[in-house]
Amino acid sequence: MSGLGGLNKTPNGVVLGMVQLQLPTVITPEDLAAQTERICEMVAKARRNMPTMDLVVFPEYSLHGLSMDTNPNIMCRLDGPEVLAFRQACITNRIWGCFSIMEYNPSGNPYNSGLIIDDQGTIQ
Repeated sequence: MSGLGGLNKTPNGVVLGMVQLQLPTVITPEDLAAQTERICEMVAKARRNMPTMDLVVFPEYSLHGLSMDTNPNIMCRLDGPEVLAFRQACITNRIWGCFSIMEYNPSGNPYNSGLIIDDQGTIQ
């Protein structure tokens, strides 16, 4: 393998898809739910458009945008609906995903967490 396989998967190679998107404005739980759905739809679109893709990578702040709002009502939890939706999107589309969330921290400012979820829905 030369490492320059392009879009064609080489033996023992990994095909990555890097998502570029306009960052959202998330103020309410409804905004967060809508952006979660948008990201899950993009996971499915990535799979449809590139069946050989192994991992789809979303940019930092793709879920919450660049907001400095630390309202606990829009912070994610690892067992919350947003992460559950990402896990299900990976299972449904048989693809690994890399996601960024602002994770609730009961002791202060939220964590800026990166998640790798495999095609079985397990957080790695």
